[in-house]
This record gives sequence, structure tokens and C-alpha cells, in this order.
Amino acid sequence: QRSLYEFGIMEILSKILGPLMHFFGLPEKASFLWVVTNVIGISYGAAAIMDEMDRGTLSKDEIDLINTHIGISHSNFEDLLLFTALGGWWWAMLLSRWVLVTLLVWGVRLYRSLT
Repeated sequence: QRSLYEFGIMEILSKILGPLMHFFGLPEKASFLWVVTNVIGISYGAAAIMDEMDRGTLSKDEIDLINTHIGISHSNFEDLLLFTALGGWWWAMLLSRWVLVTLLVWGVRLYRSLT
């Protein structure tokens, strides 16, 4: 993770996934955490989030938004492969997760802006 910062890969990843992060209501600099929690899972993702928090890369509010997002939509790669193998429609599962989590994160942002 630190090597990715050192070689500028985190900045490239943030720029590539920036529009998607904005759509989800997440900060652009959360791209790496989003990828990690969706591909590898929440266990390693939690450790990465704690590391980012310790480094001061993300604010408490940004981390709360990421936690809100990954609470519903994490481990998409592994879960979708498993449930697709059991006969599920991967696109329906992914789309329903993303719609729900997008509404929730933007709802949290709206609530914070009103209070």
C-alpha cells in the first residue's frame, strides 16, 4: 500500500475512479479503499482504512462515508462469483447493491448538510 503511494499509483487510481467515486458520494481519494474492500474483502479493507486514518489521508467524515458504503457493498467480486455459481444473476445483485448504497451514502451526505 505504501509502495503504491510512493510510485504515484494511488493518484492515478484516484483519477481513473474519480467519476465513479463521485457518483457513489465518496471522496476521490477513497478509490484504493473502495477497490480493496470490493475485490479482496472487508478484513483487509478495514486494515487499509485504519492505515489511511492513522496517516491522516482521510477525514473522519470521509471515513464514515466509506464505512457506510462498504457496510452494504463489499466483497463484490467474491460474493458475486459465489452466488452466480449457485444460479444468481450477477448483474442484478451488483446493480441492486450499488443502487442501495448510492442512495444511502447520498442520504447521509444530505442529512449532514441539513444538520
